[in-house]
Amino acid sequence: MDIEKQASKSSVEADLKSPDKPARRDSEPGIAIQYRTLSLHVDRPATNKKKRGNGKVDPTEDISDINVHLLRVEDVFTRYSTHPTLGLESAALERKRNDPKNIISPPPAQYWRKIVTYLFGGFNFLMWIAFIVTILSYKPLGEPNPQILNLGVAILLIAVIIISATFYALVDFNASKIMASIRGLVAEEAIVIRNGVKQEIKAEDVTVGDLVVLSLGQRVPADLRLVEVSSDLKFDRALLTGERLVGRDSDASPFPTVVRFFEMV
Repeated sequence: MDIEKQASKSSVEADLKSPDKPARRDSEPGIAIQYRTLSLHVDRPATNKKKRGNGKVDPTEDISDINVHLLRVEDVFTRYSTHPTLGLESAALERKRNDPKNIISPPPAQYWRKIVTYLFGGFNFLMWIAFIVTILSYKPLGEPNPQILNLGVAILLIAVIIISATFYALVDFNASKIMASIRGLVAEEAIVIRNGVKQEIKAEDVTVGDLVVLSLGQRVPADLRLVEVSSDLKFDRALLTGERLVGRDSDASPFPTVVRFFEMV
């Protein structure tokens, strides 16, 4: 028996060490399947997310994945761990304490970039080229008798650039004032049901899963999914669409059939 064991052990070691002998094929199918499965799981996230030119993920991809407006009411409550009558409970609120606020964050103000855009953006870029050519025509290309007319044209071009940059700045300033006034129309308070109690909170404190109660004259404090509505429900969408007339909302239903997310509340 010992001789047979030693012989078999020697044959196994010879098989492993022999470079000319091909590797056993009984394990190859299993290894190939494992690697194929892992590659699928790793590659899918990278191919599904489209990126912009600057390397950031395109936000339209995240928006296109939103399907909460197509779910059943029961599925909505299940997804966001809330109750149809009690709303969010204390334990859920504690877990969401560190969630982002319900506010629209303004873009970072990069004033130096704005100034550069005012001075060199648009038509001013061509004006700068004309200014440089005019200066070179005055000196040194105009020597030994530089024409004073070229210098006058250069000064005129600088004046046009300054006036144009000032105009761009005024237009941008007025646009920022309009956007600030629009942000001022956002709801400041919201009525929610938490722990079965109806209470009024700041709109910025509304969190995902809150049961929001809307009544006549109130502003919608956040993106909402309707779960219970009255037959005469109407929304004023003038801020979004520019339409002044308020009509009955055909999509204001707990059981929507549309697939247009941006037309939901």
